[in-house]
Amino acid sequence: MTVVSQHLDAIIALIGQGLSNTQIGRELGISRQVAWRIRGELGLPQAPPPHLPAAGTLEEAFYQRTRDAGDGHLAWTGTHSAGRTAVFTHHGTDHTAGRVAFFLHHHRQPEGTVKPECGRRGCVAPQHVEDAPGRARIRSLHRDIFRQLPAPARHCGNGHDQATEGRYDADGHTYCAACQRAADTRRKARRAVAA
Repeated sequence: MTVVSQHLDAIIALIGQGLSNTQIGRELGISRQVAWRIRGELGLPQAPPPHLPAAGTLEEAFYQRTRDAGDGHLAWTGTHSAGRTAVFTHHGTDHTAGRVAFFLHHHRQPEGTVKPECGRRGCVAPQHVEDAPGRARIRSLHRDIFRQLPAPARHCGNGHDQATEGRYDADGHTYCAACQRAADTRRKARRAVAA
């Protein structure tokens, strides 16, 4: 039995309730393209994107597109760019969720890339995101906590700037995130060739 035939009645019911293809996909744990295809086969118009109530402030617009993910984390429910960056438009201006979250917490514009420092990928909780200087400060604090460890080099053996790529593991030892990503890519390529 195919995914479509398994979920056909449920898909039709959810279409009748006015859910978007994305919402149907999330509800049933299927691809949104399946709901799109069913709409086409039934001759139904594709669902318009869900509309959010008008948000007066940038902060309201930001929080309308988030949901509580537990333990103080916020998950982004809004749209993503092709590069998987959380984005939204407010009063005709495009914003990234991370930069707005940073501004809401620090009351200043971020410098460089904003990333969650809580260890939860995609978290946009304002108190969990940091800009480049903030991440450097956190790494410096880690180094102070683990004083017995030598200060990290400015660049790793492959020349990556450790101000942006330097990380600490759970034991306080430093490693290069760029080198780690490259090693992961090589490992995946070897597995693909072996398969």
